[in-house]
Amino acid sequence: MYYNTTKAQGAELKAFTMQAKSQDMAILNVFQQINEPLAPSDVFKLAFTNDTPITSVRRGIRTLTRKGALVKTSDTQQSPYGRPEHFWDLA
Repeated sequence: MYYNTTKAQGAELKAFTMQAKSQDMAILNVFQQINEPLAPSDVFKLAFTNDTPITSVRRGIRTLTRKGALVKTSDTQQSPYGRPEHFWDLA
């Protein structure tokens, strides 16, 4: 799901929406292939390049959680940014 906070329209909105869906599919694919709990920074390392913001990975994980594909666990790890981050797993 693309959250249109910048009020994009037309072809640009369609492109952003398709990109978000593609990212969501890549994220879900990583969870299915690894089949163990992962944190957003782990998913980022496994599926994306530095051209993709980690916030897009977090957005995708949130979207997949809302859709019931992923569940948030109580486990955490220290992120590369010095903050704790939770793990998610397949529902």
